[in-house]
Amino acid sequence: MYISGDCGEWIKAGVSDIDKGILVMDKYHLMKYINKVAVQAREDADEVKGKLWKALYKGKKKKFVKTLKAVRKCAPNEKAVNECKEYVLNNWASAVLRMQDKNVYGCSAEDHVSHVYSDRMSSRPWA
Repeated sequence: MYISGDCGEWIKAGVSDIDKGILVMDKYHLMKYINKVAVQAREDADEVKGKLWKALYKGKKKKFVKTLKAVRKCAPNEKAVNECKEYVLNNWASAVLRMQDKNVYGCSAEDHVSHVYSDRMSSRPWA
């Protein structure tokens, strides 16, 4: 069973509690970090995104890190690059599985939680 999420400790705990559970990084969080890095490259943002996605798809960790290092050299916000590197490399297997396994489908949990939370906390909250 695939368990898709942000790879937080509580998600990882769920994987260990579910027999044959397999952790997969959700695309929402992966995309969030990659986009934050890409905008640091300004005019080359699309090229940087392409290189990062390709490195993940092919499971090429060194290529992923090399691309991040190149962006960091010219990044106005090095913190965004460092956060992406830490997040993805600490969850590398889950990120690569997201890209390579054809049986992994999208996850809408983030959207659903946000929608329900927003609805409950709106100007007319539920009782």
